Amino acid sequence: MKKSSPSNRDKIILAQHYMEKNLDQSIHLNQIAKASFLSPFHFHRMFHAMVGITPRLYFEKIKLERAAFLLTVTNYSIADIAWELSYENPESFARSFKKNFQKTPTEFRKQYSRIGFDVSFTSGKENNQLTTNESNLGKFIKRNFENNSIAYFRHIGPWKKSHKPWRKLIDCSLQLGIFKESSQLIGIWYDDPLLVSKENQRFDLGICLPSKSFERKILQEKFGFSFDNIQGTYLCFPYSGDFSYLENVYLKIYKWLADNTNVAISNKPAIEMYKKFPPFYSGSDCALEVCIPINSQD
Repeated sequence: MKKSSPSNRDKIILAQHYMEKNLDQSIHLNQIAKASFLSPFHFHRMFHAMVGITPRLYFEKIKLERAAFLLTVTNYSIADIAWELSYENPESFARSFKKNFQKTPTEFRKQYSRIGFDVSFTSGKENNQLTTNESNLGKFIKRNFENNSIAYFRHIGPWKKSHKPWRKLIDCSLQLGIFKESSQLIGIWYDDPLLVSKENQRFDLGICLPSKSFERKILQEKFGFSFDNIQGTYLCFPYSGDFSYLENVYLKIYKWLADNTNVAISNKPAIEMYKKFPPFYSGSDCALEVCIPINSQD
């Protein structure tokens, strides 16, 4: 049987993932093209045709959206955010930010900061409790992930339209024999819903692979899977309840983290670890862990 190669769409997703994982770096077009297995010329044309903007502008866009997110949910200084996202200096960061958002970083933070959001929760005596009357948050659990390998499909658009790719993920996993009762399904969120429209939000829905030696090439060529590794230190907050409230849950968590200055959020996306398999539960009956990446020294 003739083996198929990754589709053009898959190659562009590879490039997007490479940029998303290197927001703290200054990377060249050639490096991004190499990650997508394309020549720089073909990559640039293909990326622009599929995404609608050049790779350079896309990289700048997601960097600035990450910066805007950090401005609204942390107390980090503007200079620290600039350095974290590999800008040469705070001044060049401020110029790029104002060009994109029509506000300086200081103005943006003053207008949109969610640190002052009234969340009405209390932290426990040992500084490891987060409780609230409105949601069902429990004690956080500190987890260290060491190259947990996942296979995933990317969904772009509102969560409520993700049922089809979730079912595809589970159906393909069943065919491969990697979906078990104990399987861990994971979601990775890349976009702040207050900064990116629902139709453009990026979300990876995946399943943890049973072993690192699993043949990835088969999954990619036959089913169209992409791959990622979950690694690093996370604070994981168990939550159960109405899925529609989850955005407020995130706000509560980030507010708590901002008030505890000994915790530094890492420049990686948050992940969700599902205790019930989506899409097989109603929106009012979800159970998951919200996992926030932090710097390992904290």
